[in-house]
Amino acid sequence: MSNKAFVHFKGNEDFISRIDDYVDQVEDYRKVFTPFLTPLEQSILTSYVGKKVVVAFDGGYENSENKRCLLSQEPMVIPFPIVCLKADYQIKFHTIDHRDVLGSIMNLGINRNQFGDIVVEKGHIYIFVAKEIEAYIRLELRRIKQCSLTFEPCYEEIVFEPELEYEYKNVSSFRLDVLVATITHLSREKAKKLIQDGKIKVNHLPLEDCAYICHNDCILSIRGYGRFQVHDLGKRTRSNRLCIEIGKYK
Repeated sequence: MSNKAFVHFKGNEDFISRIDDYVDQVEDYRKVFTPFLTPLEQSILTSYVGKKVVVAFDGGYENSENKRCLLSQEPMVIPFPIVCLKADYQIKFHTIDHRDVLGSIMNLGINRNQFGDIVVEKGHIYIFVAKEIEAYIRLELRRIKQCSLTFEPCYEEIVFEPELEYEYKNVSSFRLDVLVATITHLSREKAKKLIQDGKIKVNHLPLEDCAYICHNDCILSIRGYGRFQVHDLGKRTRSNRLCIEIGKYK
């Protein structure tokens, strides 16, 4: 790895070194499955490897956030070693949320990169785990809070749509500082300070460039305010301002 790469991906040097190891393995005619990667790690990996190797991502279902990556010399269509585990509980008697499930798994001593997304909805818990730890999770994860649970593989096709609350605004441009000011209801100067203080991510990547032009359907994470998707409605006001839809993730 070059010093230039270290500078470009400052703060992620250990991860870059791991990517170099993956690429070396692929060059030895091996395919490599990574552990689960965060959206930021996925972006870094894709940007860093360029066209050196072929990459594909899967998190176990469409629209997943945390995904494993397959690196290979040629495109491959093979199943990813991911298992969806499902448990049911009575919502009438128990209240379980994402944080409860995450904490229970972490208390088993499992690394966060060995499992992906956790979805809790309508009395069902879904955990997407690396095939390598399926048996251990099923054996050891028997209780969350005061609720006894049995996790079993789930083979049905699963579709989860993120819940968003929408509002409609008009803006002068898709500049980052303009969008941040609009979403937070702050002045442009205060919005710029948030950006310059490193409190903004665009599509999971930290950005401190106030003049950065965001793309349609970008995801903005604003520390202290939440996460938002910005969609250009393709319309303009009489004063030629852009009409946008802002969806806040619940």
